Amino acid sequence: MSELVNTPNLFINTDMMEMIPKPVSEPVEVNEVKQTGGYMNKDLSDYLETADISDSTRKNYINDYNRLRLLLNTNKSLYNMSQKDILTAIKSSENSQANLLNIAIMILRSKDKPNTKLITYREKLFEERKAYQNKKNMKILKENNVDFKQLNEVLEKAVGNDYLLFYILMNFNVRNADLVITITDKDKIKEVYNKNDNFMVVYPNKVIYIRQDYKTKDIYGAKKHIIKDKKFVLTLKNRIAEGYTSLFTNNKNQPLKVNEMNNHIKRRYAKFLPDSNMSQSLIYKIIQNHYEELGDIKKLQEIAELRGHRIDTQLNNYSSTV
Repeated sequence: MSELVNTPNLFINTDMMEMIPKPVSEPVEVNEVKQTGGYMNKDLSDYLETADISDSTRKNYINDYNRLRLLLNTNKSLYNMSQKDILTAIKSSENSQANLLNIAIMILRSKDKPNTKLITYREKLFEERKAYQNKKNMKILKENNVDFKQLNEVLEKAVGNDYLLFYILMNFNVRNADLVITITDKDKIKEVYNKNDNFMVVYPNKVIYIRQDYKTKDIYGAKKHIIKDKKFVLTLKNRIAEGYTSLFTNNKNQPLKVNEMNNHIKRRYAKFLPDSNMSQSLIYKIIQNHYEELGDIKKLQEIAELRGHRIDTQLNNYSSTV
């Protein structure tokens, strides 16, 4: 089988997938920047005054800059240092060289200072990391010995909650947090709805899947998908009729938590693939590998949007093509 099961019925609201991070409401004051070694980090302060970045990113940049300062061991501004000296300091670090390069490049670029040597070295690191990650992903796929065709065969055989689980993983390429879902019908959604959780709302001939609690929600916003697969709709109707308010529960009928979802996926797939060690990440790699081998860029873009990241992130971290 060469296509995802039932994907023609999949509706993607691309309006909810803007790839623009939210701006920070107020710039950080210069005196909020922690100093290292007693130096006045004016080059960093100048950059942060105009940078349109989130609070968490701002904090990471400050930490990276302070690490870079320790390696440089000088009070000179980056503006007044040669690229060679900056590179020598960065190369002396045994880890996170890419982060150190990024902050140095951004500071130099903000003042139109030369930075091409730093960029060239960053690209070299990037290619080395990508090659390593691709080989690692291929090894994972070979060790688990489950392919795209087998995943589709399992989906066709599954019934009940197994079908719901496998369908979501195959059609929406989600992580564990996305599977913590409150279920209800259209007449009761107003009673339980909030803007923080994931929901599935049943209508007579469709299900609306609302994702508001997932890894990159702060960047891409809430996602809404419409499912018209008859087997899925009927199965979910039956689950609601049985009195369940959560899609996946444990043997005490309590909602599964995020940290329990990985074992749940593994156990449910083991029923059909006894020697497998399935996880949402592995399933995503299998699907990614299938469409990458086909050279289907449109499909790769679609599953990247569903996952909630850029396609270059997908190809750099999940590709298994060496």
